[in-house]
Amino acid sequence: MDEVKCLKAIHEKLDEANNLMQKCIIELDVENGKAKLIRRIDAEIKFLNRLRECPAKVRDENLVCSNLTHLSTLVSCALGQPNVVSVLQPFHYTLPDGGGSSRIVVDVVADHGLTWLKVVARNPQSVIQLSLGEGEFGRRSLPEQLKDLVACSQQHTYLYQAVQVKVFFSAGSLVGPLRELLAGTGTQLLEDSEFPVSPPPSAGLPVPPDSPLNLDVSCMLTFVSSLSNGRCHLRFTDDLLTDQAHREVMNPVKPVLDALFQGRSLMCTQCALQDFLAILDTVGGFHEKERASQLIARLRVVPDQPSERALALNTKAKVKLRPKIIFGTGDTYKAVTVTSNGGFLRAALAQGVKFAAFVHESRALTESKEHLAVPCDYTQEG
Repeated sequence: MDEVKCLKAIHEKLDEANNLMQKCIIELDVENGKAKLIRRIDAEIKFLNRLRECPAKVRDENLVCSNLTHLSTLVSCALGQPNVVSVLQPFHYTLPDGGGSSRIVVDVVADHGLTWLKVVARNPQSVIQLSLGEGEFGRRSLPEQLKDLVACSQQHTYLYQAVQVKVFFSAGSLVGPLRELLAGTGTQLLEDSEFPVSPPPSAGLPVPPDSPLNLDVSCMLTFVSSLSNGRCHLRFTDDLLTDQAHREVMNPVKPVLDALFQGRSLMCTQCALQDFLAILDTVGGFHEKERASQLIARLRVVPDQPSERALALNTKAKVKLRPKIIFGTGDTYKAVTVTSNGGFLRAALAQGVKFAAFVHESRALTESKEHLAVPCDYTQEG
């Protein structure tokens, strides 16, 4: 390649990569996987900078084989889908017929978790050739990859609902043979003409209306807390409680839980109720105990009956026996566990187990500590 043309092409790619990095940082509002995506874009920028230092040694394939096109398509896809919760999300997959386990990475998880998207930035013709066995030896065809993705999704339902796997092609329309090849994979195909320019608004709470709710200890404490029930304009001697009070003013939790509980079957496990009552008896105030009695009257208390996959979790720092029982019993009853214990959920997911859960901010019992607190107008502090 001519050195001048090569440098020009490298600079164009660098501009594209730097713009993509800024777009990802500023516009992509998702925590899970964003840092990984940024690292991959940064790796492309570093690669291009190395090419720029020695343009005479650059060959055409060095620029053609860049991952930048795929990453750019992934970012555009994530920005164009509703309620994206993660990008480049790994999932554990148990292979059929006792073949062990594998790990599959989903490009974009959208619709709160109900949709998995695979991004394909390759030219449709090259996809067809690979699917017909004309690719490199050992390289799996796209239909094979999608069938694995569908099989994996069936092992990772979202709130006990089936996950829809979709594939988005960025490089041209799907020609007839390719459409026929992918027809039996169990996926939904999205082309440029079908891809939304901007995401539709959220349809409200993602929990199905007929799902029973399993309240854990943190949820019950939050629901009856004095902080969540109008007594949040206070500064406490404990910095943690002051931070929760500030958060409650800015982002009230009780209205979210009230809306979630409306018209639903509420349950809790025997051990959750036992722990909740013990904490209430130790630090709960009069009105917090009164609200607790009203809440308990709405609950169906079920025996501790954790699922096998919950019991199989290795007990570690963030995976204690109590949450294993509580989340696992919710799993047995196919209930959505309402919790602020995000640490347990992340630790369980790291072991390949994803529980159906609705996560909210935590609030402690504070009524017995109000006499040491002072009034504070957090709205003026920002």
